[in-house]
Amino acid sequence: LTISAAFGVSAALDNTGVAAKFANAIINIGKSAGGTGPALIAIYIATALLSELLTNNAAGAIMYPIAAIAGDALKISPRDTSIAIMLGASAGFINPFSYQCNLMVYAAGNYNVREFAIIGAPFQ
Repeated sequence: LTISAAFGVSAALDNTGVAAKFANAIINIGKSAGGTGPALIAIYIATALLSELLTNNAAGAIMYPIAAIAGDALKISPRDTSIAIMLGASAGFINPFSYQCNLMVYAAGNYNVREFAIIGAPFQ
């Protein structure tokens, strides 16, 4: 259900032009910071932040149209934007609620959210 909702949100972002607005921010980062590297880093960070709040699949689905628009404009290969999305979506280390395995470790180890953030932030 969450993944289906994410695909719906992704399509809505694309159809309403919101994805293009977010993509323009990434494009501006790429142009002002000097190339494709900073744009890919921005895609990674945006996806990782979404992954902390949503599931990794939802983060990837939402970021794909945004990254595709930015990638086309900056002449970044779809492979490279996809890799940035995949890595960002798999980087939910700060929040114990961002991924199922995090919840298992969180519960079994009797950790608190602060401890999880302190250890997870360097991995991010």
